[in-house]
Amino acid sequence: MANFCLGGLLEVALPTLAHGPMHAGASGYGMIMTAFGGGALAGGLLASMLVGLKRKGLIALLAVLIMAIMIALLPYGGVTGAVLCMLISGLVNSISNVLLITLIQRTIPRHLMGRVMGLLQFASFGTYPISVALGGVLTNLLGPAILFPFNGFILFLAILFGITQKEQRNL
Repeated sequence: MANFCLGGLLEVALPTLAHGPMHAGASGYGMIMTAFGGGALAGGLLASMLVGLKRKGLIALLAVLIMAIMIALLPYGGVTGAVLCMLISGLVNSISNVLLITLIQRTIPRHLMGRVMGLLQFASFGTYPISVALGGVLTNLLGPAILFPFNGFILFLAILFGITQKEQRNL
């Protein structure tokens, strides 16, 4: 769901937002994307230190919940606010990815690992082009700014559903 909600935002709506309503231009867009990358790097390093945590599934879901909030708020603080939102989004995105992939690899029987990881990657990367195409159409129809709170809300609801599942919370 995260790839579906974020692909069109990052590839279409964010550059349109930076170029248009934010008046940030290419350098502002570059700063926003650099913040995401820097946050992702820091999140990956931090996630490597979270070895002894219990309930990693719940922590990963809460991390994505934070990302949903940051995505929803991104268009409302100018370039500085967008940089901060993307920095936090990159951080929690990496933490959730590391925790979830690790959990999947530890809980799936070895003989099914290739199939499950292949299906996960297909679902993850398969939604991306759909998101980008839909993001392009919706950005043209509605403008880029409204897509951030809308997609943040959809992602927030999806993660809340995940949190209600006892199996996922207790991983």
